[in-house]
Order: sequence, then C-alpha cells, then structure tokens
Amino acid sequence: MKTDEVQTPGLRAAILAGCMVAFLGFGFAATFGVFLTPMSQDLGWGREVFSLSVAVQLLTWGFAQPIAGAVADRFGTARVLAFGAICAGIGFALRGMTTDPTAFVLTGIFVGAGTGAASFPIVIGALGKIVSAERRSFILGLGTAAASLGMFVAAPTATTMIGTIGWQTALIVIGGSFALILPFLIFIARVAKPTASGSSASDFGHALSVEYCSERPTARRHPLV
Repeated sequence: MKTDEVQTPGLRAAILAGCMVAFLGFGFAATFGVFLTPMSQDLGWGREVFSLSVAVQLLTWGFAQPIAGAVADRFGTARVLAFGAICAGIGFALRGMTTDPTAFVLTGIFVGAGTGAASFPIVIGALGKIVSAERRSFILGLGTAAASLGMFVAAPTATTMIGTIGWQTALIVIGGSFALILPFLIFIARVAKPTASGSSASDFGHALSVEYCSERPTARRHPLV
C-alpha cells in the first residue's frame, strides 16, 4: 500500500486534533507577557522575577521537546501529549496561586516541560510516518497556522480575563484550559502507534538512543514510506 493511499477519516480527525493541540498548547504560553504589568504591580516584584521565570520556561521547553519526541516515538504520542497538557496546566495554575518569587520562577519548569511535550512537532512526528512526503509539509503548515491563531486569540483573551476576573484567576483558568487537549488525544492515539512492543518505562534510555540514531539518513525508515 502506498503512503498517499492511507487517507482515512481517522487520519483526518487526527490531523484536526493535532491542530487543536497546537492551538490550545501554544497560544497562552507564547503570550504570557501580558501578565507582567498586573503581576508586578500587585506583588511588588521587579521585572527580573517575571523574566527569569520565562527564561526558565523557554530553556526547559527547548530541552523537553527532543526528549518528548523520543519517548513519543517509542511509547506513544498520546501519552506524551497528555503528560504535557497536565504538566503545563499545573504550571499555569501554580503561577496563579503562588506569591513567592522563587516558587514563581520554578513554575517555569512545569510550564516549559508541559508545553514542550504538548506541542505540534510531537504530533507531526507521529503523523508524518503514515502520510505521504508531499502531505507532510501541508500538515506542518496547518499546525503552524493553528499555533499562530492560538497566539492571536490568546493575547486578547488573557487581557480580557485579567481585566474582569483578575490575573490570578485568569492564570488558573488558563491552566484548566489545557485539559481541553485531552479529549483530542483519542483521535491521535487511534492512528499514531508507538514503535515499542511490550517495552516498559525502564527503556527510557533506549528510547532516546533510538531517536537520536534515527536521525542518520539511512536509519530512519518506515514500512509506508
């Protein structure tokens, strides 16, 4: 069977679900700067506290993505996305509840790890194995557009929530919004199968080695490609 013949309704639903993951998972994380002024004024913090938390978030995000991709490829994309959504939701909720500068900075670890794991590149890595090479760029474009739309919607939404319910409640609501990702993972799980068979979580190190070795030109193969 050729790769371009594997265009089932389930695959279309998985692509749409992946776009929703990009929309929900990237928007608020990328527009968190709108909280700088109200938080600094209310808590009396300098900009360095807020900036350091965002820096920790971005560093963790960059570190988490390749690890999340390796684990998703080995043990299942939906599990990794679910972990990311829960972790990011907890991070944002903690940001709304903490008043300690050190704790606030450390929440960047939760948010960064969560948004790194619940990101569209994780989805495209799984779906890219079961679609034709010509369609991969199109799917990537859809995910990028969905993430950009999420940013477009998230900034005014967050600003409106800050003005109506306060920044603390707004952050808790944003944390809860990551739970909306979970139902879409059902559609992704139906088509994105892990490459491990009967493996346990103890094979984490092996998952990483498999992923990094697969970056070699002759090592990355799939039966449908």
